[in-house]
Amino acid sequence: SYRHLPADAGTLFRRLGCHPGADLDAPAAAALAGVDLDEVTRLLDLLVRAHMVRRDPGGRYGMHDLLRAYALDLAMGTDTGADLHAARTRLFDHYLEGATEAVRVLYPTAAAGEVPQPQGDPERLRAWLAAELPNLVAVCEYAAGHDWPGHAVRLAATLYRYLESGHYAEALAIHGAALAAARSTGDRAGEAQALTNLGLVHRLLGQYGPATERLTRALELHRLSGDQAGAARTLSNLGIVADRLGAHAAAKTHLEQALTAYRELGNRHGIAAVLTNLGGLCGSVGQHARAAEHLTEAHDLFAALGDRSGAASALANLGEAETNLGGYTRAAGHLEQARVLFEELGHRYGQAIALSNLGPVHSRLGEHDRALADLEQALAIFRDTGHRYGEASVLNGLGEALHAAGRPGALDRHTAALAIATETGDRDERTRAQAGIARAEAGRYTLSRNGTA
Repeated sequence: SYRHLPADAGTLFRRLGCHPGADLDAPAAAALAGVDLDEVTRLLDLLVRAHMVRRDPGGRYGMHDLLRAYALDLAMGTDTGADLHAARTRLFDHYLEGATEAVRVLYPTAAAGEVPQPQGDPERLRAWLAAELPNLVAVCEYAAGHDWPGHAVRLAATLYRYLESGHYAEALAIHGAALAAARSTGDRAGEAQALTNLGLVHRLLGQYGPATERLTRALELHRLSGDQAGAARTLSNLGIVADRLGAHAAAKTHLEQALTAYRELGNRHGIAAVLTNLGGLCGSVGQHARAAEHLTEAHDLFAALGDRSGAASALANLGEAETNLGGYTRAAGHLEQARVLFEELGHRYGQAIALSNLGPVHSRLGEHDRALADLEQALAIFRDTGHRYGEASVLNGLGEALHAAGRPGALDRHTAALAIATETGDRDERTRAQAGIARAEAGRYTLSRNGTA
């Protein structure tokens, strides 16, 4: 079949074997072949008719593993090393440019004095990221292990905000590859970025020991290279970890240092992010009015920057602060707005946060069935993404909601939450679980004494 192909179709077939992923779309094939989109579409049609390439229903193209291996073997024996290097470079450039465009539109930020004007179709770009995520992992790992370490470092640095929305396994692979690539070339700035991103993912997974280790090393490297913005972002993440471990004084120090650095840089996006984290810390220590002030300011900054994801995060946390202040109607409004935003953005982690905060609001409003439904949905997302802190928090929330509704099962939920919080070292959720267990056992003892258990 290969020998009967026209020369240009045979060249494309060989190039397709050089793709490190399992499938690709026509623009990626065009990048590999070095031809325009119309030409590559014609050639792909030839390969499909020859049964050497399959066209999937979504318009993507794939090859059987044996055909892929044959194509790569042909390429290695037919084409020059320079031609194959150029083809892969075009392909990796294509993915880096696509990721950059998607993140610029979906997660806008601004430097001092800038007002971002993202252009592009958000739905198309979000769909592109979702479809290409396995390829982005494969490209990053291949680039790191071969002659393109810079592509691995830049691709990971570009994608981190998308990855933290719930793609934790892929994030570990991509940032791990970037770390190896940076170290292989002595790129200290790239190493610091990768360590910060890995620390963030470990934090989200409730792995606070590895998170602290990576973030502490990243901070050293950022400071050595004079990267004030990188150091500020790392400090902000260290502050969250310290908060989760109950080291509230250390958390306050880290976050205030990060806020000072961002203000010196005039980085409004960084300021908004730290204010969101400060709001969380204030909530942890019972300063709910102060938390609401920080979170309102953060939301307004994110909204001015056009960052819907950041604005939704601030709203989700503001809803929790308003709940603790007794403003249940306001809290429900903030949280429902955040939930809708996160759902539109495909931000699963954010959806779970909003739902986990909505549960207690509905519980306190006496809407017990709705509260339990919110919390169960949040629990499913946290478990699916491997977010251990979220899982422990929602289990505690379920225990509290069941107790408030006078229904059985609170003890089991708090016991499960305690096991996770003990494993991760999360002091706040451990204390919350212990209180819930004591309350549930006291209630069971009372019922037993009354002869109704």
